[in-house]
Amino acid sequence: MTRRRQIIRAVSGESMPQAEGARAYGVSASMVSKLLKQWARKGDQAFYTGSRGDRRHTQQ
Repeated sequence: MTRRRQIIRAVSGESMPQAEGARAYGVSASMVSKLLKQWARKGDQAFYTGSRGDRRHTQQ
C-alpha cells in the first residue's frame, strides 16, 4: 500500500482529523488537504505520483 493511500484512508475512513493524520505520517497538514482534494477529483489515480521528469523546454 502506498503512503498516499495510507494517509487518505486514515484521514477519511477512520475519522481522524487532518492535522492528527499529518503528525502521524510526518507530513504537513496542507499536504494531507491536497491529497484529499486530489482523491475527491481523481479517485484512485490520486494514489500515484505524476511524472517527475524534466519539465523545461529546450530550444533547438
